[in-house]
Amino acid sequence: MHERILVLYTAGHGDAARIARRMAALLAAAGHAPSLVDVCAGCGERRPESYDGAIVCAPAPAGRHPGVVRRFLAAHRGALDAMPCAIASIDADASSTEPPGSSDAWQHLHELVCETGCHPWLAETLAGAVSGGAERSRLAWWPLRRAPAASADARAAETDWAGVDRFVDRFMAMLQRTAARATRAAS
Repeated sequence: MHERILVLYTAGHGDAARIARRMAALLAAAGHAPSLVDVCAGCGERRPESYDGAIVCAPAPAGRHPGVVRRFLAAHRGALDAMPCAIASIDADASSTEPPGSSDAWQHLHELVCETGCHPWLAETLAGAVSGGAERSRLAWWPLRRAPAASADARAAETDWAGVDRFVDRFMAMLQRTAARATRAAS
C-alpha cells in the first residue's frame, strides 16, 4: 500500500502550509508517498492524474477560498472526482463544537464545491488560523493593519490538530476501501 498522494496547499494564509505538512507526515508514516505542493508555486507541473489520491488544504480567509485554489479545483475536477479526493477547508469560523453544516465555515466549503464543480469524496471544515502578521489579506484585514502579529504559538492554539489527524485517518480509510474494491474487481 504505497499510494502516491498529492497534498496541495497555498502558502501565505495562516496555518495551511503547517496543516498540509502534518497531513503529509501522517500519510508518510502510514506507508504512503505524499507529494507536498504549494499550488502557487508548483501546480503547473503537478497533475492530479499522476497520483492515486489528493488532499487539498484550502484556507478561507475572510470567508472565501483563494482564487488559485478555486482555479485548480475547477481545472482538474474530472481527475479529482475520479480518485479519492478530500478537501480540508481551513477556516477560523470552523468549530468542532458545532454540528456539521451549521457554521459559516460549512457555507464557505459548500460555495467552493458549487463554484468549482469539484465533488470530493471527503470534504470537511477544520478550525485553523487563516491570518496573522504578513499573511493577513490587506483588503480583509485593513482595519487591523496596526495590530501586532499573532505569534506562531498563538496561531497553533487556534488550529484543531486532533481534527487534522481525524481527517487524515478518514482519508486513509477511504484509500483502503478503494484499494480493497479494486482488488476484488481484479479477481
